Amino acid sequence: MDDHFSHRERAVLDPNSLEHRDHLMQLAGKLVNMGAWLATPTPSGLRLYWSDEVCAIHGIPAGSAPSLDEAVVFYAPEYRERIAALFNDCLHNGIAYDEDLQIIDVHGLRRWVRALGSALRDEQGRIVQVYGTFQDISRRKSMQEQLRRSEGLLRMATGLGRLGGWALELDPRRLTWSDGVCDMLGYPRGTEPQQDDVLAPYTAASAQRLDQAVRACITRQQMFDLELQRYDANGVCLDVRIIGQPDVDASGRVQRVEGAIQDITRQRQTEREASRLAERLTTTLESITDAFFTLDRDWRVTFMNGEAERLLGCSRRNLLGRVMWEEYPDAEDSIFGRSYRRALTENVTVAFEAYYGPIERWLSVSAYPSDEGLAIYFRDITERRRAREALQISEERMKLAARATTDAIWDWNPDNDTLWWNEGIQILFGYGPDELEPDSTSWANRLHPEDRDRAVASVLSAIKGGTDEWVEEYRFRRKDGSYAHVVDKGQIVRGPDGRTIRMVGGMADITERKQYESRLAQQAALLDKARDAIIVLGVDQRIHYWNTGAERLYGWSRQEAVGRPLRDLLHERSTGFVTAFSEVLEQGEWYGEIAQRTREGNTVMVEGHWTLVTDAAGEPDAVLVINTDISRRLALESQLRQSQRLESVGQLTGGVAHDFNNLLTVILGNADMLVEELPEGSLQQRLAGLMRDAAQRGAELTNRLLAFARRQALEPRAVNVNSLLTDLDGLLRRTLDESIRMETVCAPELSKAFVDPAQLEAALLNLALNARDAMPGGGRLTIETDEVELAQDYTSQHADVSPGRYVLVAVSDTGIGMQPDLLARAFDPFFTTKDKGRGSGLGLSMVYGFVKQSRGHVKIYSEPGVGTTVKLYLPRAGHDAPLHQQEAGPSDVPTGSELVLLVEDDDLVRVHAETLLLGLGYRVLTADGGEQALEVIRYREDIDLLFTDVVMPGAMGGPELVAEARRLRPGLRVLYTSGYTENAIVHHGRLDAGVQLLQKPYRRLDLARKVREALASPPEEG
Repeated sequence: MDDHFSHRERAVLDPNSLEHRDHLMQLAGKLVNMGAWLATPTPSGLRLYWSDEVCAIHGIPAGSAPSLDEAVVFYAPEYRERIAALFNDCLHNGIAYDEDLQIIDVHGLRRWVRALGSALRDEQGRIVQVYGTFQDISRRKSMQEQLRRSEGLLRMATGLGRLGGWALELDPRRLTWSDGVCDMLGYPRGTEPQQDDVLAPYTAASAQRLDQAVRACITRQQMFDLELQRYDANGVCLDVRIIGQPDVDASGRVQRVEGAIQDITRQRQTEREASRLAERLTTTLESITDAFFTLDRDWRVTFMNGEAERLLGCSRRNLLGRVMWEEYPDAEDSIFGRSYRRALTENVTVAFEAYYGPIERWLSVSAYPSDEGLAIYFRDITERRRAREALQISEERMKLAARATTDAIWDWNPDNDTLWWNEGIQILFGYGPDELEPDSTSWANRLHPEDRDRAVASVLSAIKGGTDEWVEEYRFRRKDGSYAHVVDKGQIVRGPDGRTIRMVGGMADITERKQYESRLAQQAALLDKARDAIIVLGVDQRIHYWNTGAERLYGWSRQEAVGRPLRDLLHERSTGFVTAFSEVLEQGEWYGEIAQRTREGNTVMVEGHWTLVTDAAGEPDAVLVINTDISRRLALESQLRQSQRLESVGQLTGGVAHDFNNLLTVILGNADMLVEELPEGSLQQRLAGLMRDAAQRGAELTNRLLAFARRQALEPRAVNVNSLLTDLDGLLRRTLDESIRMETVCAPELSKAFVDPAQLEAALLNLALNARDAMPGGGRLTIETDEVELAQDYTSQHADVSPGRYVLVAVSDTGIGMQPDLLARAFDPFFTTKDKGRGSGLGLSMVYGFVKQSRGHVKIYSEPGVGTTVKLYLPRAGHDAPLHQQEAGPSDVPTGSELVLLVEDDDLVRVHAETLLLGLGYRVLTADGGEQALEVIRYREDIDLLFTDVVMPGAMGGPELVAEARRLRPGLRVLYTSGYTENAIVHHGRLDAGVQLLQKPYRRLDLARKVREALASPPEEG
């Protein structure tokens, strides 16, 4: 075997030889890309030795020996100074170096190298050689850079992906997590999780799912991948994905659970937002008026909105996922299929209009290509096509009509300002076809200077507004320079967006009509000072003349009225106007009454006499209207009828009140005495009480009738209404149910009212009772006071009240209210809406009569379901009016011993009154009439009080008796009594000054108090 190897080869194979060790070093150098180098200083310079591996790293042939400068040039420019400095420092100072640098080999490739250098010294310490190693570390550097980048990308991915790792040790139980988890949850890095509260940061449902998953992983070695919700360090709820798997030891037992957790909140928010956007897009597509559907590139229907369903007449359930041409085969080779294929193949938008036979509709279609296929919008334009065709027919007809009429027909396009005239412009105004400008200046430049601004402004206003018609009257210059009065009417054609695209109209010469109207107006001016409204109408119902009387009656000035339709001004919803105007056109004249509306919205009733005016040919040309305001006359007639009704009731009341009250006086007085004298609680006493109550109710009924008829005797005083309401508050609240809340709102510094306080109290009590009955389910009663001014405009509509200041008392409830027909009868006597037996129908009548007799005013307002308000306007008291003082009546019946002359023609009443007076301790003389009483007065000078009835038969009534008695006995004190006074001692509804009156029927206490009051009054001279 030795014969086959050279000496060199045998030396290499000898493990103990130097060659063998050198060979192994070379092999090792090749494996690690590393070689050796040696630099020896010589007298001729530095000799540099490179091993074969160093040469290979530089890309030069093995055995090359470059110079130092050549070796330095191999280094990249940015490292040359550095390696030169390191080598020189090692060569001269013996400082070793170990550096990672870059070289550029002969092929121009950059390589990372590790250069090591050390100095070899002799026995004297002198540097005799510099040696070292040279290793290609490009692969290692590349791997380090990739690792660095990978780690950076991993950190970036972990941060961007909000990802972290975790592990749950089981023995002992301990949870750990990575810094990525800390970053994700907002904890400082290194924060240890709470071991006893692992599930607490999760929501209840998520904690339960996680607990079950971990237990299954431990017991059954099941991996899990869950999406849960948990809270971060700031309490913000996050969506997280948590993955876990078991870590099993050699024995197959789970020693821990480990996994990763990722914050997917943004992802889920993005998904939810995308879902919302998709829903919004679907909603939008469903709500648009266009039909819409989409096709994929295989012509399958992928979406369809409701409008598309409606137009195609097919449910989307039957079309979605189906090939379009299978469902609509006739459309594939039509303009629809050809256009869709072009849009898809050429990637262009196509739009077209076409008739689709299967649904018999014209469609406007737009198809838009996309990566998925086609989005197609289409709408039904059948009506628009029909309108376009109709417009074309209309234009042809318009051209024919323009040739046939003598009016000046025009057609204006505002977009390009082109204006066309027919031959009528030459017939009426003398302009030839070539003499007019082709635009709107041919019209505007020939307007009268005084009319130009108004006419131009009205056209612009019509164009900008929403109207489709324009009408204007103005003056237009003829070719000879004169001006014609014209009426110009135009129709405005608008596009789908409402913009005016065309205006067509005709101009008619009305010069003769205007001259006629002028003459007619001159004639009507002769009547301009008349109080009647005189109006001249055209047959189109527009106002041509409007006199001063019309201005005064309706409130519209002449400038505001002329040119407007009368119906729009005065008869907006009146069918009577249509009937009247038709009759005057057919019969030449109309006469009657008609309701009209003023500018303020008030209704006025007029008596109209309308006459048709014809032209020379006998054709209707105008209507002369003469309207007379009869509202006041009708109101006076109504008031007269009501006054007559009141007078009738008053006469009826007066006829029975005297005798009826005499009877009630006896019944009521005796019933009082029986109640007082009969044993307490006995049956007889209860019967006497019932009799007394019945008599009292009869008396109240009579008094209410007298109040309504304004024939009661009032004793007006200066009354502080606010104080009266305060005193009356307790009684009113006791009258109301607990379910009714009462509120009083009094105006401060209220003037005193001049009224009878007792009657005012009775009126307020009646109104409160009515309000209570109107609120069976409860509600609110409000009584307010104020001081108001009734102006002339208001009082002119109400003849029974004068303008001025009044004290207002308003009583409002929130009850059921009244219908208008019931409201009109509210003050009528005996009219009531209550159930039978629940009311007499005289409550509001009494209030009405009392206020009217007090020279005041009463008004009632009501709305069904809302409530009712009754307003009492009471006259203010003058400075000299007697004051009302609240009297606290004595607890005991007052008595006396004076001599009283009792004069009464009714035997029953006379005996009853005498009995009461004697029972009160008085001495009594009686007489059955005036003449007998005068005989007694002549012979008795000790009479202290004359107590006489007012109305007695014969020539001498109560007032005549008193006049004669005081002539015989000056200073004699007098007390009148009556159930009905007529005008004997009551004038203008008020008791004469100084007169003492006891109203029948009266009770024992009333008589006792009034007699003492009369005896205490100052004596009057006869």
